[in-house]
Amino acid sequence: MELREIITALEDATQTLPGQIDADTDLVSVSGWDSMGVVSFVELMGEACRIELEAEAVAQCRTPRALHALLTMRLAPNSTADEIR
Repeated sequence: MELREIITALEDATQTLPGQIDADTDLVSVSGWDSMGVVSFVELMGEACRIELEAEAVAQCRTPRALHALLTMRLAPNSTADEIR
């Protein structure tokens, strides 16, 4: 999954206008990034990628870039962090 797709899903999950979240936005500063926003994002990613994400792991990600890394690891479970970079 591309980083741009994750940002779009974040915008949808948090009901944020397009363009207000970038790869390095601190998600704590996004008004809709609360427990409901996290659950909504987990559901969106589950549908889009056919994977199960733990809401706690998602909530610990501070930026969309960190979410991208988490998703990349989940989509390629046999890859190491060095291979993904």
